[in-house]
Amino acid sequence: MTAAAATVGLRPGAFIAKAAVGAARAFAAQRNGAAVRTSGQVEILIAEVRELRRLLGNVAGNINDVARHANSTGELGNNADTVLTYTRKINSRIDVWLVEQLRRGAL
Repeated sequence: MTAAAATVGLRPGAFIAKAAVGAARAFAAQRNGAAVRTSGQVEILIAEVRELRRLLGNVAGNINDVARHANSTGELGNNADTVLTYTRKINSRIDVWLVEQLRRGAL
């Protein structure tokens, strides 16, 4: 127990508590007919969502830059097409990911 707890950076008591809560949630979900996910699967989903949030932050920053330039000069600027292409690419990536997660029952 001590070694397992150490691998995830928890003390043994916290590790046991986390494992018990996870088991209780899985049991409740199974009783309700929901898909049961392991903590590893949840962590993978969280990491993917964090990456998508980071990409959306990039998109927002780029769009703000285009808007700032357009507001100050009255023109879109040379990089507006690049920003729009990037925005479409990221939106498509997010759509594909969400649809895949829904098909797999992960969300």
